[in-house]
Amino acid sequence: MNRRRKIRFWNGIRFRITAGLLFLVLLCSILLYLAATEMTRRNMEQQVILDLQQLSDNTEVYVRQILMLNNQNNDEEGFQNCAAEIIEELRQTSRHRIALFTLDGTGLLSSGYEETLDSDAIFHEISSLDSFEYARKGQASYSLSVTSDDRYEVWFAMPLRIAGKQIGIVSYSIDYSDSYRQYSRIVRMVLNITLLVLLFITCVILLFLTGILRPVQRLSRISSRVAAQIREEKISTDNLIDKSLTRRKDEIGQLARDYNLMLQTVESQFSRIQEDRDNILQLLNSRQEFYNNVTHELKTPLTTIKGYAQLLEADHMQDEELFSMGLAHIQHESTRLHQMVLQLLEMSHREIHTHMAPVDVAAVLSSVAASMSLKARRYHNEILTEGLSSLIIPGNEERLRELFINLIDNAIKYGTIGRPIRTRIDAEGSFALIRIINEGPGIAPESINRIFEPFFREDKERSRELGSAGLGLSLCKKIAGEHHGTIVAESIPGKETTFVLRLPLYEEESNP
Repeated sequence: MNRRRKIRFWNGIRFRITAGLLFLVLLCSILLYLAATEMTRRNMEQQVILDLQQLSDNTEVYVRQILMLNNQNNDEEGFQNCAAEIIEELRQTSRHRIALFTLDGTGLLSSGYEETLDSDAIFHEISSLDSFEYARKGQASYSLSVTSDDRYEVWFAMPLRIAGKQIGIVSYSIDYSDSYRQYSRIVRMVLNITLLVLLFITCVILLFLTGILRPVQRLSRISSRVAAQIREEKISTDNLIDKSLTRRKDEIGQLARDYNLMLQTVESQFSRIQEDRDNILQLLNSRQEFYNNVTHELKTPLTTIKGYAQLLEADHMQDEELFSMGLAHIQHESTRLHQMVLQLLEMSHREIHTHMAPVDVAAVLSSVAASMSLKARRYHNEILTEGLSSLIIPGNEERLRELFINLIDNAIKYGTIGRPIRTRIDAEGSFALIRIINEGPGIAPESINRIFEPFFREDKERSRELGSAGLGLSLCKKIAGEHHGTIVAESIPGKETTFVLRLPLYEEESNP
């Protein structure tokens, strides 16, 4: 009951109106917050630019003075000779971390960094910044970085020009953490004020809407009781609608009277609607089940029979051994086809219960490979069998045969013409591992997990030409599940595709 009340609340008119108004208030609050944030950010950025401009001017003045005091020329050599004095003077006057570089980006000296840091590491970190690349091209630039501990750092690199000639590069690392924290406090204050205003408006809206929508809520509770009665398949309109609602002269009263009339109509028609619904669902389920089985259970044996018939027709009984083998296969497939037709007729009335018995899965796979070899030859392919020659599992031979036919037929149709199809059986622990491998275009990675879905076809045009409706692999997965096994696909696009079937081995029970 509480859960239903919560659902009604979240889907109710009061919530929707409140949510709409709150959305507008929230949007205004966000815009205000963004405006305050942007204004503060611009002010801070402008302050950084002004500080860097002043720092740049002071740096050039100090360097010019040091070169003059040391009787050095205003060139790169003089800059390198006085590097130690320059960095010491700049460090004392600016109190920032500083590093000096030659025009080609080679680090000279650094000061103010942690003693644990290697100079080469410091120079490498600075030279990898975009601001340093601009400085090498003769343009002062800076970049910002914010660490996880709210440390706001500005990396400033400037070309050092004396008398119009560039003689080196100076890089500063300036800590603006205090300013950044002040900026963060301003932003949080704006956010807190916004949230308080939002909370106040929310309370006012809820109080206002509660009085207006109380009659609507009563009708909503009546609707919930009616829905509960419908789920219990019993509807009674006696004393269901509150008379105080039907006596109202406004729109709510009219709605209550119309709703009462509707319930009386629903009560008289409910039984008939339920009966029609059950009949329709049963018809749809039976039709879909019959269609799926007829389409895919009968396709593979008919294909085999047709192939042998065409081969015998082309041979004109010249090869007696081929004729005898072909007739035997046609007779075998016809018998199996007849059995499947009988099973399909039975499936329209009840579920199939697969009978399990010890089966030599290697022999079944070998037999299927032999029967499918004729179709493989039409594609100039051959089917190779590898691995164990005998392996017993609990299963149903006909269902396993159908599984292998589908997989090998799929490998033939989607493999590369002239390349072999390999089947391999191995034992892995208490499981049999069967692999069907073909060389071909493979399966795209985004489709590899969907190929076992009913009606999924990666290449719809080619599948339609090959006569595939997209249910073969889903049936393979179903048969694998019947045998308490799994089937997965592994593909290397443009090289090969492998279907891996994993089935439990037969464990003989000991008799007391």
